[in-house]
Amino acid sequence: MVITSLRQSALSAIIADCPLKAMWDYGLGVPVSDRPTPVALALGNFFHLTYRDGYTFQIEEHELLPLNDLVDAFVTYWRLRTVEEGEQPITAIDWGERTEQQHRSDGIAMVQAYYRVYCKTEPASSEQRLSTTLNGVELTTRLDLVTKRGWIVDLKTSAVGVRRDGSEYFFRYSVATVQRLPQPYIHLTIHGRAAPYVYHVVGKGRQPLVMELPVVHRQQQVDNWQKRVLEPTLVQIQAGIFPARPGGLCNSCSYAKDSVRCGMLL
Repeated sequence: MVITSLRQSALSAIIADCPLKAMWDYGLGVPVSDRPTPVALALGNFFHLTYRDGYTFQIEEHELLPLNDLVDAFVTYWRLRTVEEGEQPITAIDWGERTEQQHRSDGIAMVQAYYRVYCKTEPASSEQRLSTTLNGVELTTRLDLVTKRGWIVDLKTSAVGVRRDGSEYFFRYSVATVQRLPQPYIHLTIHGRAAPYVYHVVGKGRQPLVMELPVVHRQQQVDNWQKRVLEPTLVQIQAGIFPARPGGLCNSCSYAKDSVRCGMLL
């Protein structure tokens, strides 16, 4: 198999998760999990589509899409189980220990909470498609939002945990953790230059939480990451090397228990 193009999501999965799982999922289009879609993934997708509509409307009409319209959009995406273009359709959702209605209410509360950030943001472009070629592989991505100030904004939803002192926090996103994520570096590599990069993270605990996490990368940082991480990864991809990497994803990967294909859990 010769891979000549990769989306940012596939490249992130290869670098940060499991290259073998990513190859099956993105390269071959083979389902690697027989489980329903986690509710967090589905909710994040519906939230993202909702505010994609909001920012697109603001750019085209030069006015804010009212909050009620955004809530209606979220409810519609939720009902239709709409997915991003090119993604696997959502046919079943794992609701966990809570009901669908409870998760839906959380999603609506998150849409309402993020509106305070949305109404202050001046967008220049939404869902901007970019591509570049590196080491013979075409890399493609879409930027959730670029502001008129030149900031790149990535929308994220996150589970919320509770510390011993009772305070709440985002599981995956903090000042320390976002510095290690490959996504900003991939985006900025495809973008062609360093730029202020910020995560807008939204979650629902006892109440909706919204946080802005800046990840401002200098050009030297992007260049160093490209040489240290990205280029060696592309060389492996072109050589057809996709090593299995054991970790938390093994529990949701149907091939992790297959001794022929992987066998990481045997």
